[in-house]
Amino acid sequence: MPKTLYINIAIFIGIIISVFFVGMLAITNLGPLTVAAEEDDVLPPQLFNIKIGNVSSTSTIITWETDELADSLVNFGLNKNYGIVREPRFDKLKHEVILEELLSGSTYYFRVTSADEKGNQGISSDHFFITAEDEQSLLTGGEYETSAIEEMIEEVLDMVNQISTGEEMDEVDGRLDDKGGGEERYFDGALGEILDMLKLIASEENIDLEEIERGKEEGRLEGGEGDMEYVSLKEVLELLDSIHHEESLEIIEQEVKDKAEEILEPPAIILDYADVEIGIDYAIISWETDKEANSIVALAEEDDYDGEAENPYVWKEGEPDEFVLEHSVYVNGLRPATTYHFQVQSKSALDLTGKSTDKTFRTKSIAPEIYNLQIIKIEEEAATIRWTTNVPCSSIVEYTNLNNSDTKLEGNSSFLTAHSMRLNNLIFDTYYSAMVKVESEDGEKTESEIMTFITTRDKYPPEISQVNTESTIYPGSDNKIQTIVSWRTDEEAMCQLFYHQGLISLDDPFSLPSEEDYALKHVEVVTNFLPGSVYKFWVVCKDEADNNTKSEDFTMLTPVQEESIIDIIIKNFESSFGWLKK
Repeated sequence: MPKTLYINIAIFIGIIISVFFVGMLAITNLGPLTVAAEEDDVLPPQLFNIKIGNVSSTSTIITWETDELADSLVNFGLNKNYGIVREPRFDKLKHEVILEELLSGSTYYFRVTSADEKGNQGISSDHFFITAEDEQSLLTGGEYETSAIEEMIEEVLDMVNQISTGEEMDEVDGRLDDKGGGEERYFDGALGEILDMLKLIASEENIDLEEIERGKEEGRLEGGEGDMEYVSLKEVLELLDSIHHEESLEIIEQEVKDKAEEILEPPAIILDYADVEIGIDYAIISWETDKEANSIVALAEEDDYDGEAENPYVWKEGEPDEFVLEHSVYVNGLRPATTYHFQVQSKSALDLTGKSTDKTFRTKSIAPEIYNLQIIKIEEEAATIRWTTNVPCSSIVEYTNLNNSDTKLEGNSSFLTAHSMRLNNLIFDTYYSAMVKVESEDGEKTESEIMTFITTRDKYPPEISQVNTESTIYPGSDNKIQTIVSWRTDEEAMCQLFYHQGLISLDDPFSLPSEEDYALKHVEVVTNFLPGSVYKFWVVCKDEADNNTKSEDFTMLTPVQEESIIDIIIKNFESSFGWLKK
């Protein structure tokens, strides 16, 4: 094999190895350029728009949103000792958690929690929902089943309607025999017994339905608490059968109807009226009912309210297990200057719910406050006032010449928190008063105390601020650079730009020609900067009173035309293998 072939093979292998190492070196050197330092995240996710949807007898869906990617967790339980359901992935802004295997007809409390990847955890306030009733369930031990009470009342009404008025009973229960006293006493006793029975049905708050069924089978009904006796259903039937007087029957019928209406009517929101005490981020809603009932307020923001929907409200607050006549619900966490729709709801022990019509309230706005008010500069014919506000505000300065009472206004319609106003065309050596008036985006207003000052000779140089540079490279044989330098002064001034290449220069700096007019905004264009070079520059300005000032020194790096990976590899080859240039 010729010797030259071995040499060519060796050169070829050497080139491949060099390409590999040069490429790795280029990638290694370029890699850090694309990596940005990640700031430490210490803020928890913000939770909002918490909703309860699709509540059945055994399950529901809780949804909410966060302002950053986070996981999903719901603490819930039959009391405020919450259990947990969690979706541990930190990849959602909109969250949905399904709660299953719940108890029907039960009140569940919950709150939602979301944590981001840094472990910052946001926790909502307490909420609750009530699962639907299971058709097969029986409520006992202090709660009514409406259908059972209705059946009892209908049974008594049927008795009244079926009473025979033509014949007297020959015999009645032995307990009635003891009463004696003739027909009048007999009818009075019968009427009293039936009314007692009806009152028992209407007023009893601890009826055990299983005991009622056993009582029917045994012919007896459990009476109640204290000294209440057992009342025999058989006795009631016999008493009803023994009544002949129409007047007595009418009294019984009316009593039954009154008690039925009293029981079966839902609690009335008295005068459909709810009193609302409003703050910036809270509301206290109060109302009364004609029967003891719980206290619930359903709410929705104006944008979320849907009056056509079956349930137009987004969430509920209140006390579902406390039965009172006077109700008050405190709702916090509201947004300032926001309109809310609400409805008060009160449910009795019979699960009959009274509701108000839809109502609205608007939370108060955050009142604007003025801080750090000061006159920072007084000139012969001008003065500059500076202040800050706690919320974005538009502003007006009302100033008055105290010699002739001439009043003028200077304003800014932009909503800002940092404010500065320059009052122009003042008269030299004259006393002025000034007052600042601000108005927030929600229309809340406030004004400052009155300040006084006197115009005097301008001894203050202009202030230079907002210095910015913007450079553009134009590709070509000479890669031209155009740099725009801009800045502002707090009063009209003429300025000149100075610069030199490098951080340190032993020679006199270069400069652009001085501006010819006085202005507040200043712009200069430089076209002789070199690409990929460091420059230091500064600005010198003077006002109409010849007060001079110099800005701080600024540095900038002009851009260079970007090189591709291939360009970098070729450049490394050229430096490593000089013969490739030939």
